[in-house]
Amino acid sequence: AMLARAWKQAASRPAQFGEMLESPGLFGGKRLVALLGTGHQPHSHAHDAAMQQVSQQLAYAAPLLREAERFIGERLAPLVHSAHEEGGHQSPALPAAGGGYVAVHWRHGDYVPYGHATEVQVLAGKVAEALARLDGCQACPVFLATNCKEQQPLNELRELLYPAPVLVYAPPDGPAGEAFRSEGHRLMVDQAIAARGSVFVRSPRSAVSTFIDVERKRLGLDSPA
Repeated sequence: AMLARAWKQAASRPAQFGEMLESPGLFGGKRLVALLGTGHQPHSHAHDAAMQQVSQQLAYAAPLLREAERFIGERLAPLVHSAHEEGGHQSPALPAAGGGYVAVHWRHGDYVPYGHATEVQVLAGKVAEALARLDGCQACPVFLATNCKEQQPLNELRELLYPAPVLVYAPPDGPAGEAFRSEGHRLMVDQAIAARGSVFVRSPRSAVSTFIDVERKRLGLDSPA
């Protein structure tokens, strides 16, 4: 009912807005304007059983998944294999969708003023415990989805987690990455990548972490660390 109301409200908006959101180049012509038009409501109700049931029925658009899989295949998978080879272990057979890395969602920027942001040292400890679940592969990669814009805490986290490399998503250069440079599209790719990690370290009180949990459940993956 919430989505139906949003779609009805969207009809009164400029035609260009609806055409942009329904662009077949990115969204496959789906009526995603109904979801996006609900504004903050899905976020504020992310923990509701009804909202999670809706979320479980919503698959990521194919272009977003392809971009997530490109990043996993080009940036994360080679590091997973090299970490196991350098450690004297047999390189694991990874599923096509991902795996072999720890995924972390660290909500930071807007959480700092409220005192909700997890401290760097605490987060590093949780990630170290997650790495230990990867057959003790302390050099396996860590994918970090975060809204932290400060280099100091990011550098501190990288130092604490060494030798595990910490990677953040960046769209490819040139026209190929144009569709993924907005904050919203980057966030969706972040979520798709994080949902495919072997172990997931979530942010407390965060709807984004909850949406990642929902996607992991849909994929049949484990509960968060």
